[in-house]
Amino acid sequence: MKEAGLDYELRCLLMGHALSRPDYGDGGSLSWRQSQLKKIELPFPEALIDGLTSRPQRRPKRKVRS
Repeated sequence: MKEAGLDYELRCLLMGHALSRPDYGDGGSLSWRQSQLKKIELPFPEALIDGLTSRPQRRPKRKVRS
């Protein structure tokens, strides 16, 4: 994140670190945050998420013998 040039406050926010300075504003607009996060976006094959878009088949419940 540092090498990509992400804003220090945003890095702290993303990593859950506390800031020792006063809060001013809401931390930037969503479009600014998006542009910052795109700096560290990693390419991935779309096949990786193909299975996430369809709902998995539910297995029937097994009967428990008493």
